[in-house]
Amino acid sequence: MDKQLFYGVESDDPGVILLQIAEALFQDYMENIVDKAYHRLLTLDNVSKCRPEILGRLEEKSRCVFAPVFS
Repeated sequence: MDKQLFYGVESDDPGVILLQIAEALFQDYMENIVDKAYHRLLTLDNVSKCRPEILGRLEEKSRCVFAPVFS
């Protein structure tokens, strides 16, 4: 009965209790895991947004380092 109170279960039917607990767990997962990960993906400090610039600069640096000394 404690878990029923914890998850906000309002029924005595075992099938309904399991369904309500699963819904509560899924909602908690969406709010605490998925939504936060999606927010991190959209923020400015995400490396994926800077990747083309980072790769361009690295390629430029590598061309300078490996360029022949005598032309």
